[in-house]
Amino acid sequence: MFNQRSKKNNSVSKIIYSNNNSIDFLKNRIENLDLEIAHVTREIFNAQLVRARSMFSGQKNLIQNFQKRIVESSAVNSLSWHKRRLSEITFERDKLQDQLDRYTGKYWSKRIKRFFLFMGLWIFIAFMCSIILLGFAAVLYLLPLLGLILFIYLLIKKINI
Repeated sequence: MFNQRSKKNNSVSKIIYSNNNSIDFLKNRIENLDLEIAHVTREIFNAQLVRARSMFSGQKNLIQNFQKRIVESSAVNSLSWHKRRLSEITFERDKLQDQLDRYTGKYWSKRIKRFFLFMGLWIFIAFMCSIILLGFAAVLYLLPLLGLILFIYLLIKKINI
């Protein structure tokens, strides 16, 4: 009873083997969502293009001005709807990708990579801000020296005239 070997299947491998169809379904759904994201992004670009064209069209009379307002409001409505749709699709894709990563065992490694990338980005931003602030401080401390050099230059120029 105690000498019997247990199978070396952990819970992750059981999920993967039992839900192999689910993993394929998730992959296919993510690919379809990627295609839909690309389509909605193209539609957003087209709506912005229509809006820009209507903004730069010449308004010559009352009818064209009225038509321009209608086109621009329709483009703005379309743009806001497509942006909302894009955020919904992206949210659903992220949820499915997290679920797929949990099934395949890549969730925590991706999460740790994302955390370190986020921290690295913040450290880089803080470093650049500190360099800019140090540059301003250096210029501030050099102002008396630069003023002295300018004063001596003007004094020499006045003497030579």
